[in-house]
Amino acid sequence: MSVESEPGNGATFSFTVCFEKSEGIPEPVYGYDDDAPLPEFEISCIRVLMAEDNLFNQKLARILLEKSGLCVDIASNGEEAVEAVRKGQYDLVLMDVQMPVMDGIQATETIREEQFQIPIVAMTANATAEDRSRCLDAGMNDYISKPIDQEKLRKAISGQMKRLWAGKTDETDEPVRPDDTADIFDREALLQNLGKDDELMKKILCILPEQLDKAILDLKTAIAQKPDTLDIQRYAHTIKGIAANCFAKRLKEAAWQVEQAAANNELKLMRSSMKELEAESGLLMEIVNGRSDDP
Repeated sequence: MSVESEPGNGATFSFTVCFEKSEGIPEPVYGYDDDAPLPEFEISCIRVLMAEDNLFNQKLARILLEKSGLCVDIASNGEEAVEAVRKGQYDLVLMDVQMPVMDGIQATETIREEQFQIPIVAMTANATAEDRSRCLDAGMNDYISKPIDQEKLRKAISGQMKRLWAGKTDETDEPVRPDDTADIFDREALLQNLGKDDELMKKILCILPEQLDKAILDLKTAIAQKPDTLDIQRYAHTIKGIAANCFAKRLKEAAWQVEQAAANNELKLMRSSMKELEAESGLLMEIVNGRSDDP
């Protein structure tokens, strides 16, 4: 370590640090082959900006992140996060959704409007399909729910950094969906249940949108007209059956919530559950429409 100083002109500090080469970090890969596996990637030394207003959550997440060897800085609200990203010092942002001054959705939209392609992973206690869609639609790349699970957090960060190292940027990528796609629609389970008959599965998936739309319309009409809650239970039960037969776990659970709320005459809960049901139905249709023609 050395220092050069002149009165009135300030001081210059210099130092040299020797590190052993890590075996876990690959050489940079230029170009990208969709058929090639991504290289293994250690997330140590990644510079992470965590946008989180709760002091306890800040400390907890910092402990988990630094335990994995990450370099962590904190922003206490979305506005601070945007300013930090503008300085270009970070590799990834962990973005809480509900924050004062500027929330995580607004902060992400601002970052994307300014053409920053830094990976952004949402962190929120709200785990509904509607919340997930809002995060991804705003420009976030992935989503993890609270309480924070260390392994899921590490997996989310590692997945985003692998893509960057492989030269694949968000300018050409579709948003990365949560890693529980099979809970939305387990295509393989449906195929197995049909005796691996691709043609039969295609026929079922072709009639699914019309049947599901009709069932949801019947349910919404019943709720709007406020008939006997037995009607609402019956329509919700129909949707639950459709979801079960198609191996759409989350839609099945949402329909069950509506059915139970109606049975208990909890109208407020029933309406909020209905919104989640519609959101889950939308996610299911996205996946089915994108995959129903796959071999």
